[in-house]
Amino acid sequence: MILALAATAGPARADTYQLRTEYKRAITAIETGHSSNFRSALAALTDYPLHPYLVYFDARRRVSRMSPNEAVALKESLSDTHLGPRLLETWLIAQARRGRWQTYRDHYEPMERADGRCFYARSLYRTGDRAEALRLVPELWVVGVSQPKECDPLFAVWMAQGGLTDDMVWERLRLALDGNERVLARYLLGRFTGARASAARAMYDGHVRPGNVRRPSRFPNTPYGAEALGHALARYARTDAVDAARQWRAYARRSMPEETRAFILERLTAALARAGESAADHLDAPADAPGSARFNRDMALASIIHQQWRDAARWIEAMDEEERAAREWRYWLGRALSEAGSPKGNALLAEVARYRSYYGFLAAQQLGLEPSLNARDPAPSSRPDHPAIARMLELYAVGDLVNARREWNWMFEKFSASDQGALIELAAEIGWINQAIFGANRPELIDLVTLRFPTPYLHIYKRLAFQTDLPLSLLLAVARKESAFDPRAVSPAGAVGLMQLMPPTARHTATRARLEQPTRRDLFDAADNIELGAHYLAELMDRYDGHRVLAAGAYNAGPGRVAGWRKERRDLPADAWIEAIPIRETREYVQAVLAFDLVYSHLLGEPVSTLLRPGEERVP
Repeated sequence: MILALAATAGPARADTYQLRTEYKRAITAIETGHSSNFRSALAALTDYPLHPYLVYFDARRRVSRMSPNEAVALKESLSDTHLGPRLLETWLIAQARRGRWQTYRDHYEPMERADGRCFYARSLYRTGDRAEALRLVPELWVVGVSQPKECDPLFAVWMAQGGLTDDMVWERLRLALDGNERVLARYLLGRFTGARASAARAMYDGHVRPGNVRRPSRFPNTPYGAEALGHALARYARTDAVDAARQWRAYARRSMPEETRAFILERLTAALARAGESAADHLDAPADAPGSARFNRDMALASIIHQQWRDAARWIEAMDEEERAAREWRYWLGRALSEAGSPKGNALLAEVARYRSYYGFLAAQQLGLEPSLNARDPAPSSRPDHPAIARMLELYAVGDLVNARREWNWMFEKFSASDQGALIELAAEIGWINQAIFGANRPELIDLVTLRFPTPYLHIYKRLAFQTDLPLSLLLAVARKESAFDPRAVSPAGAVGLMQLMPPTARHTATRARLEQPTRRDLFDAADNIELGAHYLAELMDRYDGHRVLAAGAYNAGPGRVAGWRKERRDLPADAWIEAIPIRETREYVQAVLAFDLVYSHLLGEPVSTLLRPGEERVP
């Protein structure tokens, strides 16, 4: 059925390929300035689904010369697409950059981009509504990231008129350091006046060099100096909780706000607990009662790491109801109560075991139950009749994946769950695998297991699984997590292709496996990428004696980090060791790979009954 849908979703003409070729020629013509060729193509493609894109690209090219009436008319003509608002936004930005402030103000529509919002405030100021313009500045300035240069003129006026206060600068410094935006934080240090400046410097230096807590003179004996101290102590305690507690003694008698003292004691108590130390041995007044949400979480995790099950249950039960209801904490509460001998534990685990998830599979293993796949087939549904589907398909066909995704996002929420399922099936049928996966990752669609866990390139994965003696399900699980089977995927860090290989890692693997040295272009080839990724994963599996927890952690974070985590935590139950991984991305990566491996083993007809295999129940 879906193949038929794909065939009819594009232009209803026999010359579909010719139309697509003509469209690409039109795009080339407009990019190279051949206006007459473009005009001819525009007229010839009037009935082609992507004709609105040609109208949009043409309008965008001359947006700075466009009158308000024409801009509004074009927006209206594109109102049944996502292009209308985009065109108006582009036109508005062009007006602002040419100083047409009244035009900008008259036609402004709220937008998320920071430069557009700053331009709006500037348009108010330049057209006489100065009080309202300055009222908008603080929410634009007090953010944890650097704002675009388009904001600077209004910021300068606002500062010159005394709008900026030390409280605002301090709050922005907090936000910048929370996001580790060090360049912004250094800039902010120059904005403080008076006594607050030394506290701000201590805050920044304590963030960059937490060991500064050994030098009490660096932290002013003021409320802001105390906050800077708390920030530094919390960071220092991550690496040496005992010495952080020792250093605190030099400050404990200082006068400081109670909330700052409570923050410091909570962070030190939790860090000591995670390190396996008794806070009572190191702190005169440890925070041993339920406190902030973070403190309760940290203490629960520390108790789990050290298998202090009664304490773990106590801290989880101290969480607020909404947080305690999360599946991970229901699992750990069930596990803790069960280990502590309470019959309530198994009942909680049985509830969690009903779900197809990492924690659900763990709970099933704890109880000796078969894992729940909860799979269902898509409900029969015809393709919803929507022009955006035809546009999406044609954009995908001509290789414009950015706009194809925009069409998907623009229309998807407008559809019912059954229509969404039909659209996901269509995406899978035309080979847009990663988009089908992402589309199905919604609460109402997550049980469409075969769509969420496809097996593209299966013959290549089978061959490489045999060559490297790896489980086929594990290879597929890693690729599913790494790239959602997108051979063109490139991560922000530079990892490439289906198996998300860093070029140096790929070259190292090629040398060890006696394969030809790959170019970056080779890494976008499915067969080459899978081959190198499989050999690298096999190398890691050999290193860790087939322990998938360690191999998956090293694939994501590198063997060096895994070595450090093993040195810190040895001979732990695997579920507790995974929970203790300090990098959230790696922790969730390992959990996903294990769960995906189990799902794929069932889909491939080689079902296993446990998430953790024999020999993996503990991390040596």
